[in-house]
Amino acid sequence: MLEMLVYPVSAVMKFWHWILADVLSVPAEHAWVTSIILFVFTVRGIILPFAWQTFKVTRLNFLMRPHLDEVTKQYGTSTDPADLRAEEDARKQIQKDHGYNPLASCVPAMIQIPTFLGLYRVLLWMAVPDAAEGRRIGVLTDAEIESFRSTTFLGVPLPAYLSMTEEQFEFLGTNFDEVGYLAIRLIIIAIVFTSMNMLIAQLRSRSWLEWGSPLARRIYYGMYWVIPIVAGSLLLAGLTGRVPIALLMYWVFNNLFTTTQNAAFWATIVRKLPATDLHRTAQREAKGRLTGRSGRSGSLPVLLDGSG
Repeated sequence: MLEMLVYPVSAVMKFWHWILADVLSVPAEHAWVTSIILFVFTVRGIILPFAWQTFKVTRLNFLMRPHLDEVTKQYGTSTDPADLRAEEDARKQIQKDHGYNPLASCVPAMIQIPTFLGLYRVLLWMAVPDAAEGRRIGVLTDAEIESFRSTTFLGVPLPAYLSMTEEQFEFLGTNFDEVGYLAIRLIIIAIVFTSMNMLIAQLRSRSWLEWGSPLARRIYYGMYWVIPIVAGSLLLAGLTGRVPIALLMYWVFNNLFTTTQNAAFWATIVRKLPATDLHRTAQREAKGRLTGRSGRSGSLPVLLDGSG
């Protein structure tokens, strides 16, 4: 299955390299480096409208909540079939009025996860001959693969990674210090952007969190533990795993794009779909009930639209 993902990924990289090297006469070395960056923009561009829908669905969940709560209060715990049908119809009408489509939030992950796996295979097989084990790397020719393997970024070969042996460093014409100087900086930048993106997501979640849901609260607070775990995993993988410079470049540019995108989407969505006094009051009351029950304090910060 993973080998099938190699073909579309390699086709996109081949296309951009052809445009740059053959059409625009960019030197092959620069063409491969730029192809990795353009690959990020290609994938993120495809995902962009679906990512926006994910933000929209989350925001609509928050905006519908007071209205859905009113429906719940109206019908209470009635088990009368007529009341159950009426309650379901009322909920569907609220969703229809708000243009709510829960399936839209699933698409970005469905695209991004297999894309990353396919790209990891392509870059690893291109960068590390032993990893390919004689497999064909998608639609790339032997000449293109060799051209990629001879490419450098800031003087460091794209196939190089920190856990290589001395013989492998020597074969690529580099050494541990040269690779480490660039790789560690790329790893740190990738970790910073990844952590920033996760923190932005946490702030966004806090502003429209369903405080009355124990599961939602556990997920929200648990994500603060996930941030250092993800950062540590990236650091460990970069330092000890077979993560070539080419893949570190992808990590950096992909996470930079994602962080910028999510910050822009958040600022935009709260203006396109603003909260009203009804939503702010409902959010304050939900947090007030939680504080009174559990003793968890606080005065929570007001975020962008005043709903936090």
